[in-house]
Amino acid sequence: RGKAAGEKNILRMALYVSFFPKLVSGPIVQYHTFREQMDTAGIDYLQLFFPLENIPQEMIPWLGLYKACFNQVSSKAHDYRELYDLSMELTGGISFGLETVVDYRDHSWRPMASVSVKVLHNKLAAALELLEEILLMPRYDDAQRLQEILDETFGRIVYLTRSEEHTSEL
Repeated sequence: RGKAAGEKNILRMALYVSFFPKLVSGPIVQYHTFREQMDTAGIDYLQLFFPLENIPQEMIPWLGLYKACFNQVSSKAHDYRELYDLSMELTGGISFGLETVVDYRDHSWRPMASVSVKVLHNKLAAALELLEEILLMPRYDDAQRLQEILDETFGRIVYLTRSEEHTSEL
């Protein structure tokens, strides 16, 4: 319709096409509107969703532990400290979340895991390789590292609980 120039960047076009299921289930967003939202001063914001409906019920409590360990354990190729340094070098942050997403077709809620990444466009390919390593090659066989993560997590919970107790006393 002449409202947007043809897109020459294959990654941007793939991003638009990847939103197709959302586009047909929600309000239809035309490409020129979508493109305006993608212009973010060279910063790419990526959010990947993974449905959790097929996770066995007895595994659900372990998702909290997975969230605590995400991006905190070594991979088959790098020590966790190296992964942290690479993450800081290549991205503006990688985070893991657990959330519910509404399906507008039938107004139902779906449990999802999400991974969010902020990255400069010129570092996107390297950041995606790093993300692939973090998601597909984590090492959970280092008992000492897992204990450190659990201790740090427990320490944060205790600190936050005590902070809340102190706030409620005032």
